[in-house]
Amino acid sequence: MTNDDEPQHGTVTFWNGHSYGFLRPDAPSPNLFFHVTELNGQRVKHGDRVSFQTAPDKRNPAKFCAVAVQVGGATVEFEPRVDRQGRPCAKTVKLIAE
Repeated sequence: MTNDDEPQHGTVTFWNGHSYGFLRPDAPSPNLFFHVTELNGQRVKHGDRVSFQTAPDKRNPAKFCAVAVQVGGATVEFEPRVDRQGRPCAKTVKLIAE
């Protein structure tokens, strides 16, 4: 993952409701942390489509985080799945609206 000027796209997978969240990039890579200050006053919720850029994490420069997060695009819905023992194992993603 590099920190370039080209916007990337992804989906919010977690939002704590007031200060930080995580998103899943469309490109294969680990989930990325983002802070509320990167939303520029926009509201975000679980399943929102976003565009963003990446930058080294201030607390751990070996990792990347999402910056300049912009909300928009399709919304997705996550449906939890379980394995044969009843443990959570994956999520099915369903596109809701463009």
